[in-house]
Amino acid sequence: MERLRWLRWLVVLGVTALTLGAILLVRDGFAVEASSDSLVLENDPDWLFYERTAVDFGSDEFLLVALQRDDLFSPDGVSQVHELTQRMGELDGVQSVSSISNVRLLASRPTPLPLMWELNLKPLHLPDEGVDLERARLELTQHEAYVGNLISPDGSSAGIIVTLAQDERLIELNAERVMLLYESKAPLVAEPRREEITRRLGELAPEYQRLEMVRREKRIQVVRDAQSLVQEYRRGGATIHMSGVPVIVINMVDALDEDLRWFSGAALVFLVLFLGMVFRRVRWVVLPLITCLATASWVLALFVLEGKRTTVITANIPSLLVVIGMAHSIHFIIRHRELVASRPDLDGPGLIRATLRSIIEPCLYTAATTSVGFASLSIAGIRPVIDFGLHMALGSLLALVLSFTFMPAALSLLRPLGSRDGRLDGSARGLDLLVGWALGHRLGVWLLCAVVTLVSVLGLLRLEVETRFIDYFREDSSMYRDLAFVDEQMGGTTGIEVVLQSDEAEWLRKEEALSLAERIHEWMVARAEVGTVVSLIDLAHESQKLVVSGGGSRPGLAGSVKTVERFLDREVLAPYVTEDFSKLRIVGRVYEAYEDLDRAALLSALRGHLDEATAGLPVEATVTGMFVPYTNLLSSLTGSQQSATMLVAVLLFVMLAVLLRSIRAAVIGMVPSSLPIIVVLGYMGWAGVHLDMATVMIASVALGIAVDGTIHYLFRYREELRIDGQVEAAIRRSQRSSGTAILFTSLTAVAGFLVLTLSNFKPNVYFGLLTGLAMATAIFAALTVLPVLIAWARPFGKPVDAGQSVS
Repeated sequence: MERLRWLRWLVVLGVTALTLGAILLVRDGFAVEASSDSLVLENDPDWLFYERTAVDFGSDEFLLVALQRDDLFSPDGVSQVHELTQRMGELDGVQSVSSISNVRLLASRPTPLPLMWELNLKPLHLPDEGVDLERARLELTQHEAYVGNLISPDGSSAGIIVTLAQDERLIELNAERVMLLYESKAPLVAEPRREEITRRLGELAPEYQRLEMVRREKRIQVVRDAQSLVQEYRRGGATIHMSGVPVIVINMVDALDEDLRWFSGAALVFLVLFLGMVFRRVRWVVLPLITCLATASWVLALFVLEGKRTTVITANIPSLLVVIGMAHSIHFIIRHRELVASRPDLDGPGLIRATLRSIIEPCLYTAATTSVGFASLSIAGIRPVIDFGLHMALGSLLALVLSFTFMPAALSLLRPLGSRDGRLDGSARGLDLLVGWALGHRLGVWLLCAVVTLVSVLGLLRLEVETRFIDYFREDSSMYRDLAFVDEQMGGTTGIEVVLQSDEAEWLRKEEALSLAERIHEWMVARAEVGTVVSLIDLAHESQKLVVSGGGSRPGLAGSVKTVERFLDREVLAPYVTEDFSKLRIVGRVYEAYEDLDRAALLSALRGHLDEATAGLPVEATVTGMFVPYTNLLSSLTGSQQSATMLVAVLLFVMLAVLLRSIRAAVIGMVPSSLPIIVVLGYMGWAGVHLDMATVMIASVALGIAVDGTIHYLFRYREELRIDGQVEAAIRRSQRSSGTAILFTSLTAVAGFLVLTLSNFKPNVYFGLLTGLAMATAIFAALTVLPVLIAWARPFGKPVDAGQSVS
């Protein structure tokens, strides 16, 4: 006995020490992913092409700053734009800054263009002396490359494009890495060469990953510095906004960080109050909390050790693990209290052993089914979803192990409870009345389920995929206002590009090629979802305008491009055409605030236009930009959700049939377990809540958690049926016992997740709301629908007549 006592102390102290160590590790190493890489599919070829494009044309990572003034073209307005441009350029991590204050002005003085070129006059910029500000306003607001890009069409807002710097060594490594990856995907690569590629990629990986991590940290810092500068100007009374994909990602990080810090604490306080109110014992508050915190902290510590960062999706792991761990703990507590009241002959250790024997089997099965449900998410093809599924599967098993090692060991070291700490009679009586009503109104329960299912299915047909970044934030938040203003005034936010590539030397210099680029450019401009479109064609058009205004005849595009090459620096042309003219890029930005934005439809239409426009020509046209891999991610959500849900449903059915050793019981179990999914997806359709990176997991999460209560109920019913063979009596006893645990477990989850609805970050709001709705539906299904199904189908053998003995 003494040795067993030391073993119990070892378990308690060991779990406590490991948990404290995990908490310290998480505190120092836990971080939220702040890279746009988290918004793409794993191994997406379009993402690979996008990275390759960045190698050819330079980085397109930029911040968009919009400064609004009534007197933008007054000396004070020009001075403020110039000052802000310079200060943004001085930030560490900024490569270049473009604004109306540092672009060339060619038509803002009376000298005709041809004469100016002959005299080789120094180009003017807006802050220079001698610039006619009214002529400058006209030139800038009529310049095809600047309007809606560096200046709003009405001339009231100046756009400042802050391009972020790249590490030269990282560019070299990425260029080699991208080319090797491209080569590895070719179908005819010889096996020796494929092995050589794999070896070389392995050699590049450590340095690349190290430099990439440094780059991400610098991205965070430069965005923070730019945000601080914007806040400084706001405090000075300026109307100024900032957006861009890096800013959106950082805002998402900030929202997640705030939620993890504040709402985790709020949920913890609630759990303490709830457990204390229900069980009225310090041990029943402290022991479950330690068990759940240990589970969550150990899994998060694993994240840190793996070098992973949390994302919009994986940020929900701690809260879900607390719910799962709390379920095991509450089932343990309630069964233990029942045995305290019904088995006064057992001492403390005997009661604990009896409790474990009573619930270890259903808890083991619930942990197994939950783990399988979460592991199925690994088919999603989205790295954060894969990480979520695998770590949740591991956490589910870990929660079981801790619940049945730490809890019993710690409880055995405490003074045994008295009989007054037995059943929760109040809740048991209420649940008995509920099941009595359900069994007495079976037709009403069937009709209610049918109506709910029908309405939910109709709502499910209305379900759509999320398409707008702006919908991630509340409309009254500063993040929403900044994104909306910059998006509308400065020609969109998310980059969409077309790259033309020809193997025929000099073909892209020809009039035929440039006319093709012009048609594609104009097609993009004509789309309502697309704002600013900039390319070499804009520069050629401006050259044509200036020649005509100087008295010359309008040259063709090929001649105009030659003029542009002659008089503009290479860095001005670099984003639009490679030096050898083998590739030409047309750069657009999509309005994230566009009400009817349909990413997949826009992408399909653009690709269709390119196929038609390039037919028979020696050129390949490819759509790229951050818009494309993000659209691929969103498009995969529906398929991933359907595939994962179907896989989970099939696996859970098979597991229920095996574990319960009854096909009939498995069918019965799937009905109440599936109802929460149908209700949640139906609600999403009717309420206009779209599938996004967070809500795509709701169906699998709801099914995985809801089936837990079903398993406990069916296991308990089977045990109770063996006592006297009376179906309704067995149902009522199961309702009072397992039903109580299901009720308190689900209520804890509902209230805990509803705390997230106070977040400013809509994915977390919806995740909390929908998970809470799923748990509330699971309560109804488990405590009303399931008993009616059992009474109708009568699984686990035929009932006996009243008074007949049971062998």
